[in-house]
Amino acid sequence: MTGYRERVAPDNGRNENRWVAIFTIALLLCGVVGIWLRQEPATPVVQTLQLTPSARQQLTELTIALDEARFMASDGRWPALAAMAQAQIPPFHEGDWQELANGCWLGPRPGHADGRWLLSLPANAIFMAGEGVSGTPDCTTPIHWISMTP
Repeated sequence: MTGYRERVAPDNGRNENRWVAIFTIALLLCGVVGIWLRQEPATPVVQTLQLTPSARQQLTELTIALDEARFMASDGRWPALAAMAQAQIPPFHEGDWQELANGCWLGPRPGHADGRWLLSLPANAIFMAGEGVSGTPDCTTPIHWISMTP
C-alpha cells in the first residue's frame, strides 16, 4: 500500500518566540504613538536674556508678587494696589505703580525711561512693553506687549 504521508510538525513552541516578539514590538509601538499624541505643544521661551540684571530682578519680584496677589485674593476680588504696597510686597512699595483696573497694574521698568511692566492678575500674566507701545494699555488685550510668563 502506497500511501500518502503527511508530516505533522511537533507542537514544541519553536515559533512561539517569533509571535511573542511581534506582539511585544506592536505593544511598544502603541505606547510610543500614545505618548507622542499626548504631548503638549512647546511653550514659547521667555526672552529674559535680553533684560538687564535689575529688570530680571524686578521680573522675579513681579512673579512672586503675582503669587502673593493670588494668595491675598478673597471673594473673587483681587487685592488693591494700595494693599500690596501696604503689605510691603516688592516692587509695589516703591516706584510709580498705577492701578488701571481691578487686578491690572502698570509700573516702571528700571533702566528704561519709557520701559513699563503690565501685571494682569486675571490673565495670570506679566507683560513687558514692546516696540510700538504708546498710551495707556488695555488690560484685556495687551497688543504690542511681550508676555514674560510661560
